[in-house]
Amino acid sequence: MIIVYGKPGCPQCDQAKALSQTRGLEYHYIELDVGQPKKLDGEYISRDTFMMLFPEARAVPQIVVDDTHVGGIREFQEYLKGQTL
Repeated sequence: MIIVYGKPGCPQCDQAKALSQTRGLEYHYIELDVGQPKKLDGEYISRDTFMMLFPEARAVPQIVVDDTHVGGIREFQEYLKGQTL
């Protein structure tokens, strides 16, 4: 399972979701709570929790595949080149 942690208006987050969709991969999107209006079907994570999960991260998206932190969009693209999910 792919989990994409992102924020609204993030082109790289949209790219990570699109990569997953075009490859037919199931993913789950969790949005960083930055005070935006909430969607009824959305899932959100606080900044504090995000920083606890990814203490070295300085950007979004942060992507996790099968409970393993892959990294950002560049790392995810490289991961997909070498993996059959």
